[in-house]
Amino acid sequence: MTYRLAIAIAFTSVIPCHAQLTTTLSPKANSAFEQYDAKVRIELQQRWQGQRSYLWLDEHPQEKKSVHGGQSVVHPMADDGSVTVPDGILCDWLGAMFVPGVKVDQVVLVLEDFNKHKEYYPEVMASRTIERNGNTVRGHWRLRKKSAITVVLDADITARYSQDKPGDWHGESASASVSEIEDAGTAKEHKLPSGQGHGFLWRFTAYWTLEQAPDGVYAECRTLSLSRTVPMGLGWAVQPFIKNMPRESLLSTLQGTRKAVMQAH
Repeated sequence: MTYRLAIAIAFTSVIPCHAQLTTTLSPKANSAFEQYDAKVRIELQQRWQGQRSYLWLDEHPQEKKSVHGGQSVVHPMADDGSVTVPDGILCDWLGAMFVPGVKVDQVVLVLEDFNKHKEYYPEVMASRTIERNGNTVRGHWRLRKKSAITVVLDADITARYSQDKPGDWHGESASASVSEIEDAGTAKEHKLPSGQGHGFLWRFTAYWTLEQAPDGVYAECRTLSLSRTVPMGLGWAVQPFIKNMPRESLLSTLQGTRKAVMQAH
């Protein structure tokens, strides 16, 4: 048996059928996410309310120097960026960037404008604003996440942006619902109930912290996401989504936001 044939046989023997990859969000995983999210929010409120330095970058001067020089920093906030919770995996990452020559309200406008997010972010296939009330916005995304397999998701999001003091803003953006779309783009397209499907993204939250500097804006985004556990023997299909995608998505969000703000400037 040749090496290539052996690899082909090994590969086809573990190609997952639909039943092997589908799962359901458990109450334990959902509760664990909410508890972790609440802890992170308390930590961030300490920054927003002046009890700690406003930016994570202020406590990491070397990273702040790199960011001001044009680099985007993406840092795991828990071990390798992920935490095992009952019946799931929670990912916790922080990204930071500097947008030169702009004002903080210009960054807020880009983040709030769901109608244009499909133009800014590669993963967003379609987007729209559902409702707006002051600086609280309800929006919709259709997301396409592609790795070993492709998954299409519909997500409804509620985002709130607040000014802490002149030049300092923070935003809280959370999924109200995430539903997987089967046979997307075909006549058979249909939405699965929230909490059912491949489980590559059950819930997510993004916290933005924005600070005006004399020559631009520092922007930090902390993202939390909840996914399924990795099933035995199917790591090649599931691992890229759960372990790699949150970091890659955050970096893409930073880059897309910077580009959009600078183009609008």
